[in-house]
Amino acid sequence: MAWGASPAVGFLWAVPWRVPHPRDGLTMPSPRVAREAAVWSYYGPEDNTALVHVGTALISLSPPLSVFKQTRLRGRPVFLIHNRLRPGLEELLTNSIGQEEVSREEAYRLIRAAASEVPALMLSASLVRDRYRPRTITYSRKVFVPLTNLCRDVCGYCTFVRQPDDPAANTMTPEQILASARAAKQAGCKEALFSLGDKPELKYPSYRRWLKYRGYDTTLAYLRDMCELVHTETGLLPHVNPGLMTPEDIASLRDVSVSAGIMRESVSPRLLKPGQAHHRCPDKVPDQRLATIEAAGRAKWAFTTGILIGIGETLEERIDSLFAIKELHERYGHIQEVIIQNFRTKPDIAMKDHPEPTLLDMLRTIAVARLILGG
Repeated sequence: MAWGASPAVGFLWAVPWRVPHPRDGLTMPSPRVAREAAVWSYYGPEDNTALVHVGTALISLSPPLSVFKQTRLRGRPVFLIHNRLRPGLEELLTNSIGQEEVSREEAYRLIRAAASEVPALMLSASLVRDRYRPRTITYSRKVFVPLTNLCRDVCGYCTFVRQPDDPAANTMTPEQILASARAAKQAGCKEALFSLGDKPELKYPSYRRWLKYRGYDTTLAYLRDMCELVHTETGLLPHVNPGLMTPEDIASLRDVSVSAGIMRESVSPRLLKPGQAHHRCPDKVPDQRLATIEAAGRAKWAFTTGILIGIGETLEERIDSLFAIKELHERYGHIQEVIIQNFRTKPDIAMKDHPEPTLLDMLRTIAVARLILGG
């Protein structure tokens, strides 16, 4: 394969070399240099060549690589390096760029891409992204409102939830919520993001009494009034993350909030078993979470969801979770955002000794998610 003659998806990396190298050949750069090096990918037919920045720190993962030629890029010496993909993967990535949907079976293959194949996978995902949302990043200035950090679930990775006897346990009063919202309004925020534990009133008598004293039977009823209070008094737009909801809950909260969210997390009921991330978590039953997302779709409520990676799921279960989200969005058109969230260890969680997903695993999962979901 010659420079300028690769197919629609090529695999040329232009690597800024920062260490001496022998005249008669090149060696892989040191790990330090590899971490600093920019990685570029070539694509396009000969009359429309381009170098596209697609990431960092991937060049030293899977030798051998072969050198094409030395050239200059933006005034810096670079070497054009070529690495071939496994048979069939090149065609699969080319088809995904050519607006063909990635099937579940194809996604199972892509999620197992070798380290040396990840730059081409990332390039394909970036081209799909640019086709749908050309280099546009949107954001909302928001204030975080942790309504209560009590919860009836005990997820093995959670750092948000506290027990009632913990000094850090807290349920915000209307006065505290309004003070926070007013300060946020002054700071230029547009949105109030309400976050809370799932149905703590079903587990803790002291919290039930706290709610009853203020005239509420459920946390979601209290949440509804706080959303209305914040919007009426400050104009901030409420977004709610309340956990599992019935259609009746959704109808009530939709009247006082612009959007909502619940993480899909994983399709795997296996994670509910003893020793797994969701043991003793009644609100993490996969089918129930899917039912909440679907009910929101029927109500035409803008919704955020996503998956957690590295909590004990298999690579195939990650793909199945993404396809579950895709299928609901195709049916109802209400998914506004899909989060790919990686597990991180913390000293005070049950899963403190559980291994974290690697950076490579994160990049690969994000890229495949873009190809599945269309950018």
